[in-house]
Order: sequence, then structure tokens, then C-alpha cells
Amino acid sequence: MADFHPRATLSPAEIVRKVEPSLVCVKTPTSSGSGFVVDTSGNVITNAHVVEHHANVTLEFVNGYVTAGDVVGTDWELDLACIRLTGSVDIVPLPTGGSDSVLVGEEVLAMGYPLSEILAGSPTVTRGIISAKRPGRLQTDAAINPGSSGGPLIDSCARVIGVNTSVIDVAQGRAVEGIGFAIAINEVKAELASLVSGVRRSEHRNPRPGDAQQGEWRRYIVGSGHFSIGMPATWEIVEFFSHGALFHSSEWYFWITLTVPDVLSKDSLQIAINDSLVALQEDTDDWTKRVVTSHGWKAGQEGSDYEIQYKEDQSDGLGMHSGRREVGLVESANGNVGIFSANLTSSPSNPLFDSELEDMMAALLRTLSLL
Repeated sequence: MADFHPRATLSPAEIVRKVEPSLVCVKTPTSSGSGFVVDTSGNVITNAHVVEHHANVTLEFVNGYVTAGDVVGTDWELDLACIRLTGSVDIVPLPTGGSDSVLVGEEVLAMGYPLSEILAGSPTVTRGIISAKRPGRLQTDAAINPGSSGGPLIDSCARVIGVNTSVIDVAQGRAVEGIGFAIAINEVKAELASLVSGVRRSEHRNPRPGDAQQGEWRRYIVGSGHFSIGMPATWEIVEFFSHGALFHSSEWYFWITLTVPDVLSKDSLQIAINDSLVALQEDTDDWTKRVVTSHGWKAGQEGSDYEIQYKEDQSDGLGMHSGRREVGLVESANGNVGIFSANLTSSPSNPLFDSELEDMMAALLRTLSLL
């Protein structure tokens, strides 16, 4: 990944002409996204959630050339993947800038292949500014749409300064606009050698054989882009909000929030535990709750630091729920630590055994990654 140093501002049309030959549309059997060539060895960078768990993908260039690519490395913590071209093609790697020197207010272009099944052919270009700099992320108001993921965020010198990855379109039940995120290019540079060499980081956080509800899983970036979590593909999104999300299926309801405290301590975790207990005791007029098992702080152990298994007997006679709530810690690749609170409840028509609740909660929390 070569750095380009001169600071010569180009027009948007000039930037597009320079960048287009390096762009690729990434297609898998189940989805599509974007990517870009990073070196003369034929390595392409995209998002991990674009390639999902596929070993091979199809790459389409702007000149119409189509070739196969092998997924050689993935990092779910950063949501990055490396694909290596298997065909013979003249490749033009994109130069990179430095995300540390990017200024809030700088103009940028987001390039990629959104809605490629409809907008076939040329890539789409959207224009905006750097709205804010977040830990490991650049926030932008340049439009990022389904299929844009993995494409480059470009500065006025035609250099890559980020990898487009996610947007927030709903917060606290209200539609929002112009809040997109790109992985800062310095994060990509630090991980590139590992990706090219074939790292498969965080596979232990993804569903594994023996997990409850086998089948295809999908990964969602939620909580204002602060964390990601995997869900069975049959589950539906009920709501995204500023610190978490709510999902459901015919048998389950799953609610999760995650915060990153300024100072992590036993006290801050205890506050999260207390908040969780208060939430569990709400609506006592409608529910009778019985805590089945619980345990407290486990020093130095990542994962669930507090667990509550409970039963809910709905007073109107509609049935019995089984539930499990866990509060704990999760750490990112760059050392940030967050506190999560997760709640999994069975549907009234399917009051499950405690072991099934525990297995499903463990499967879900294995996919939890702080970004």
C-alpha cells in the first residue's frame, strides 16, 4: 500500500478518473459490496461483512473485466478483509493518505458499487465532508448505501483515507441522515500485512459447530458504529438505537446495549449491573419474575461478569417466558473496553429449558466485537 505525499488538490472529476481503474465490485452468492486494489500483488481490501464467510468471490472492474478472487484474510474486529485476484489483469493500486492528518471539514468522495444489482456498470460517487473523527473511524456525510461497504473514502488528492463501512439511519426510533463511517486508513495500514498473510482474526467470536440454531448468520454494525454482532439470518431487526439494537425471531427476543466508559472500573461495571437489575424489575404489575441463578464480578475474566437466569409468568395467562440477562466486558483490538448488557427471552409459545437459553446466549455473545 503506497503512500502518496504531494498535496495537489484535484477536481472531483479528476479524482474519479484516477480512482476508477482501482475500484472493484465484490460479489458473493448472497451479497455484493465494493473494494479497491491496494498493491501490485493483486490484493484487494474490502469489509469482512461483505465477504462474510465465503472463501471465493467474483470481482468486476470498471472496464468490464471479471475475475475470481480468493479471500485470504479477515478481521471481524476491524471489519476488514483481503481478497487476492486469481486472474491476470493490469492492476493499479490506490495511493493512501494518513488519517491522523485528516481535518474535520475536509471534502471527501465516497466511491463504490451500491445497489449493483440495479445500478450495473459504472461505480457511484458521492460527495461530502469529514464530519468528525472517532476512535478508529472517520465520520462523513457523503452518502454510503447498501453495496458501498468496502469502497474507498477519498481525499482531494485522490488518496484513500478510509474504508466505507456503515451508516446510522435510525436512532431511538427516528430516521437520521448524513451519518456514515469509514475505517481510518491508519487502522488498515496497521493490519494490512496480517490480512495479506492470511490472518483469520476473531473467528472464535463467530458461530461455531454445535451452537444453537445452526444455519447462515449475518453480522450487523450497531450502536452508532461502536460494535458489531452476528445474528441468525432468519432473525429480524426490530430497532436500532444509539447504544444497541433489538432483534427477534419466532422463538426469541434479543436486546443488547454497549457503552464505552471514560474510566473502566469495578464501580462502573457495578453501575451497569444495577441498571440491568432495575430494568429487570420494571413492570412488576404485569410480570412475576424469579431469578434462577446469578453470580457477580469475576476479576480479570473477559465475557459475562454477571448473569441472571429468570422466569417470567405473564399475569394475563398468555404463558411463561424463560429469560437470561448478562452484563460483562468486551475488548477491542486497539485496547478499548466496553460494558455490554444483553437480554435474551423466549417467546410465550416456546418456554425453553435453561440450557437452551444459555447455549443461545453464548452463541450470540461470541460474535460480539467492539470496533
